[in-house]
Order: sequence, then C-alpha cells, then structure tokens
Amino acid sequence: MGDVKARVSSLHGQTIGYFINPKVEILCEKDCEISGIFVDEQGQPYDRIEFNPEVVPYVVDLSAMSLSGLPSLNKVYVQRGRQPVRMTGIKP
Repeated sequence: MGDVKARVSSLHGQTIGYFINPKVEILCEKDCEISGIFVDEQGQPYDRIEFNPEVVPYVVDLSAMSLSGLPSLNKVYVQRGRQPVRMTGIKP
C-alpha cells in the first residue's frame, strides 16, 4: 500500500505541497489539526515552510484519506513551519 498524500493549496489552486501519511486530529466541533512530513511537488521534504499570512489561508484536500465526513480543511494556517509541519484549519 502506498503513501497517502494530502494536497495543500492556495485559494487560487496553486499547490503549496503535500503531507505524506498525515495525522488529522479533530480539536473541537469545527477546528482540526493536520501534521506530518511536508514535501514539495517532487516529493522532497521542506526544511522549513513560511507561515502564511492570515489574509491568505490554505486549503487541504483530504479526499485520499477516506475520512468520513471530512473531505477537506478550509482556512488553514501554518502553526509549525519545521518538520514535522503542523497546520490548523476548519471543517467545510
């Protein structure tokens, strides 16, 4: 069985990178956290990613993870920029 990838993109569809086999934790009714190894489009791990400004949140596609009722995360922001990367977002 291959690695599961969760795509992180800008609101305009530009790929920021991918989480490989991420851990998704539901923090409360709407808030979620995703963490794990974060790689670029060629599969190379980032040393560090920049914190995204609040005006430009990311979107995470979780459809490959088969999480019941959780196809994606919206309004996603970087909480930890070094590996393992951690981001928080809200359920759609």
